[in-house]
Amino acid sequence: MMLVATTLLAGCQPVKPPAPPQQVTTTNSEDTVTVATTEGVTVIDVVSPRGIGAAQVRLTPALTDGSLQVRFHLQGLEQATFDNGAMRLTLSVASHPPYPVSQTLTRNGVSRALSAGDELWATVVLTPDDAATPTIPLMAGAFVITLPASFSDEAASTLSIRWIDFYR
Repeated sequence: MMLVATTLLAGCQPVKPPAPPQQVTTTNSEDTVTVATTEGVTVIDVVSPRGIGAAQVRLTPALTDGSLQVRFHLQGLEQATFDNGAMRLTLSVASHPPYPVSQTLTRNGVSRALSAGDELWATVVLTPDDAATPTIPLMAGAFVITLPASFSDEAASTLSIRWIDFYR
């Protein structure tokens, strides 16, 4: 009896759960897009040597439970577009001081310009790696964009991101 049980157990293999779907896909192989959540903030870091690219980020409930930030490690940000399937936010940062930001929201095929007081306005901050005053071209640091809360509240499973650097 013991021999039969040992033989049956020897043929058993542990069951491996299926690998989770890939969280990020990029259009350019040299681009690096990572996602991490810390203290209720989901941060999407984008490093793009060519300065032009796109990525798809699979959104899970854990990623959309809190603030959603995108950090572009670029010298300039001619244009960034965020599309969650329900709405598309397009923004640009001027390359001259005081670096004004313009934003347009498209929902249900209708586009409208946003102003800084709008609830769908994304916060944009130039964050240099050192203590220096941020200037464009941003030689080391990131353009940190905090998307509006309602942007991640939408019932979307994917966030499409596209970017263009002035200095590509």
